Amino acid sequence: MGGQDMMNYVFGRKEAYEVPARRATAQAPSRARYKPRRVMKRLIRAILGIAGYRIEGIRYTPRQFYDPSVARTLMFDDVVCRHMFEFGPELTFVQIGAYDGVSTDPLRKYIERCGWSGVMLEPQPRPANQLRALYRDNPKIIILEAALDSERRTRNLYTIESDAIPKWAQGMASFDRNHILKHSYLIEGIESMVRELQVNCVVFDDILDYLPENRLDLLQIDAEGADGRILALFPFERFKPVIIQWEIKNMTCIQQEEALERVIAHGYRVSRSGGEDALAVLSPSSVRA
Repeated sequence: MGGQDMMNYVFGRKEAYEVPARRATAQAPSRARYKPRRVMKRLIRAILGIAGYRIEGIRYTPRQFYDPSVARTLMFDDVVCRHMFEFGPELTFVQIGAYDGVSTDPLRKYIERCGWSGVMLEPQPRPANQLRALYRDNPKIIILEAALDSERRTRNLYTIESDAIPKWAQGMASFDRNHILKHSYLIEGIESMVRELQVNCVVFDDILDYLPENRLDLLQIDAEGADGRILALFPFERFKPVIIQWEIKNMTCIQQEEALERVIAHGYRVSRSGGEDALAVLSPSSVRA
């Protein structure tokens, strides 16, 4: 097969390389099994047509794409690396719920290796101090010890403090005490571990004022179920981050759909990111030149 033949074959041109007749003959019986499917499609079109619907097209999806053991989910790194390839490695970010900057932090390696700059928001005093120590020699990183809210004020934040809790639970913090307590089936005696502390709250404008060059490539949110509310507070009329990632595992079905509809309305395309997060990427026509 020559070079042009290969191109034609790959891209489906009519003059594509033809399979030898004997192979086509061998496969002919297997194609017959698809005839009932074609009949069924026509029947569905006809029924829906009577009801007033018009089907523009039907596309088959191989069952393997639904098998989590073999199908690969789009990941945060896929989108970030593509964006860096197109626009350069030094991105600008805002991270809501940074915790200590190390534990399960998807940004750490990029900050270290690619020279990212941004603002990291963490309301808990101990992890906020750890963040300051981690980036004390990095002038590109700004640490704000505060929570995000709809207005500047002081609020009560509920956290867990105990040496007995699993590592994954150490970063849990919420304005809603019941959100912490609902993990009692996973952490025995969690009621006695809950601590209440007062934290300062800032608004998005306070954070965005720190950004250099009036630019934001990435908005990263991990807010223990409040991710949808934080997205609702973001001033998309002022900034449109090219990439948004937020945690969905603690959101209800309705909250997940509302968050997706919100970013879609602002020109984003959406996808799952692994098993616990969602990704939104600004449509190419809207990305800065």
